[in-house]
Amino acid sequence: MTAPHARLDGVVAGARRGAAPVGLAFWLTVAVSATASGQIFFTEAADPDVEWQRDLSSWAMQIAFSPDAKHLVLLHGKDGWQAVTTFDAANGAEVRELVNEDGIASAIAVSARGRLALAAAGHVDLLDLLSAKPVVDRFECAGCNVSVLAFSADGSKLAMQDARTVRERLLGIGVARILDLETQGVVELEAIAGPRGAVAFSRDGGRLLTAHTAYVDRAEMAGFKVWDTAGPRLEYSASFPGATMGAIATGAVDGAAFVAVNGHDGNIEMRDLMKETLLWSVPMIDNPFAGAAGLPTGVELAHVAIGGDGSFVVSYERPAESFASISVRGLPVRESGGIVVRRASDGSIVAVYDIPGVTALAASPNGKAFAFATPRQLPRLALVRAR
Repeated sequence: MTAPHARLDGVVAGARRGAAPVGLAFWLTVAVSATASGQIFFTEAADPDVEWQRDLSSWAMQIAFSPDAKHLVLLHGKDGWQAVTTFDAANGAEVRELVNEDGIASAIAVSARGRLALAAAGHVDLLDLLSAKPVVDRFECAGCNVSVLAFSADGSKLAMQDARTVRERLLGIGVARILDLETQGVVELEAIAGPRGAVAFSRDGGRLLTAHTAYVDRAEMAGFKVWDTAGPRLEYSASFPGATMGAIATGAVDGAAFVAVNGHDGNIEMRDLMKETLLWSVPMIDNPFAGAAGLPTGVELAHVAIGGDGSFVVSYERPAESFASISVRGLPVRESGGIVVRRASDGSIVAVYDIPGVTALAASPNGKAFAFATPRQLPRLALVRAR
């Protein structure tokens, strides 16, 4: 299946709008020349003009929305350090910038109580999202390497998971933690992540998903575990051969209160985590964005998010192991790939965007927008609204 897309004289053009369900329509056009710095774009749905843009100085690592969808938070490089910048989603105004000089920042999350969680080597800091106040609280975790954070919907709990090396995974080293912000109690869960973890609460806080790596005859199987947080107690786990699972996202859709979307052997799939059933499985894009001939076959799910209203799934899908000739600070950047928007009801494609090199992707909690970032040589960080 090759979805409509276009590339016009080296300028990225949005895919034509597909036949979307009522209340869901996408149209993005980003027409920007490459510069030495990154940029932020805010584009209104069904309007190909850029509404606002902001310059960035370096690589964007992670995007997080505030639960009320009024602010967009970006973890990115700046002047040899890492910074966390909060923007007003309505007009692109910079609300706050925090330069992290205390270790390498690795993850961010925003709570409904107005707290920003920032993970760095050996600790997680809690800060006020909208002001320059100092650290509100610090959770020390000696030897931890937190790669992902997630708040419960009410903001009372914070989940985190460490990234682990191949050797550590083989030795069975790795945990996820639930921090109770009211009692300061910490619960550790046996959940071994790979290079990046995954944690996410169900909306009622009663369930938690964590990434987990298992081994069968020394063959690595990426997967996840679902926990009842009251115990906590393991409810069930799922594993996928090799590295085919890719990224994973959770959310709620019509008829299912807690779902997960992940890759599986060239497909993108949605599962009901409460009923342990597969809701749908469809092929990922058939590599319409591969530029050079002779690239390895196969597609991987690099980033994925579920719209907060449960109406759409947005993903970045790219040819497996296809490294580009460009680099950022010596790190190769994949130049082939595309953003795909699908209906959450059945996985059918709504739109495809020929946008390579995506480094971060997030969906708005209100289901009206998603945001993505690309590196400096392909300078885009865009927020796209859906009506």
